[in-house]
Amino acid sequence: MVSYVVRREASKRGKGPRWYAVYTVNGRKRWELAGSSRKAAESLMRLREQEVAAGTFKEKQHRNGGVTFQEYSETFLKGVSDRCKESTVDDYRVCLDHLLPILGKKKLSEITRADCKSAIETASVRKEGKAKGQRYSASMVNKMIMVLKLMLKEACEDEHIETNPAQYIKRVRGEHQEMDFLRPDEVSKLLQACETDFYPIVAVAVMTGMREGEEVALRRGDVDLDNGVIYIRRNFSPKFGITSTKTHRSTRAVEMSQALATIVRGHLESTEGEPDDLLFPGKDGGCILPQNMIRDTFEPTLKRAGLRKVRWHDLRHTFAALMLSSGENVMFVSRQLGHSSVKTTLDIYGHVLPEVSASAGRRLDDLLFNGNIVSLERKAR
Repeated sequence: MVSYVVRREASKRGKGPRWYAVYTVNGRKRWELAGSSRKAAESLMRLREQEVAAGTFKEKQHRNGGVTFQEYSETFLKGVSDRCKESTVDDYRVCLDHLLPILGKKKLSEITRADCKSAIETASVRKEGKAKGQRYSASMVNKMIMVLKLMLKEACEDEHIETNPAQYIKRVRGEHQEMDFLRPDEVSKLLQACETDFYPIVAVAVMTGMREGEEVALRRGDVDLDNGVIYIRRNFSPKFGITSTKTHRSTRAVEMSQALATIVRGHLESTEGEPDDLLFPGKDGGCILPQNMIRDTFEPTLKRAGLRKVRWHDLRHTFAALMLSSGENVMFVSRQLGHSSVKTTLDIYGHVLPEVSASAGRRLDDLLFNGNIVSLERKAR
């Protein structure tokens, strides 16, 4: 019998550190909560070792093992709703809706790693609509995996189960999709093709890289012309309206170039409104619905400019790609975009930097050799 004790640190949900007796019986590893001290875990471990040696060990019936996946999912969503944005809770609920028909009636204590893998595999296939029978995108499947792992992890913390059967399920790898972005001459064509009232919102998108929902939710008071920045404090989604930003890093100040500041100043002076009014309101004064703006205005503008069809989000890619390819500091670009880390920026845009890579090699040559490169033949002589 292999046995040892394990200390787990305090969880994010406020519970203190806990000690477990971990032992293997009949080929199955068991984690049994002992309490808040190592001494209690060691005592419990010795007791189980004695029971196994004497043949008196009985399978432990977990006090909350009868809770089903569906029952606990309701508890989980209620807990999430107390600490997450409404849109995040909705995302979690959608993921669980895919898993409930498969795992819903199973008791938490009966769910195995194989059950979790099978559930993800089954849930990843569309059950209705035009794409019935096709797989969901890798990002959607990975979101299901993330929610399943998180929910069962919390079930462990709530002592419904001893271990998380989904803990080691791996994310799926999606096909790499090349992003599309406009070249500088194409950006000029797009801006020239914009009608007067559409020009400022396109300029802000392509010259700051802010997200679609962030731009739609901007207020006039978010513009600081004296310091040349726009403060991003909110986000808009068609389902939930104006909410807080996507993440803590998303709340930020983005810098405007002199040209963009001139464009935004002109827009403010040519329109009327109070600081709390939207910077780019719809016809009724409320938020622009992005899908309507794209269909009715953006796509016709692309066509007038003689450009291919790109997404509005590709204007964000355009900003990042052009800034990085011109040698701009990656940390600055990452902050402008509101990414959680520089790694995220490099993971997304690292492959669009051939000019930067080539110039880096030239700079290294200059630094080491200062133009006096000595060949191996000359070195040998």
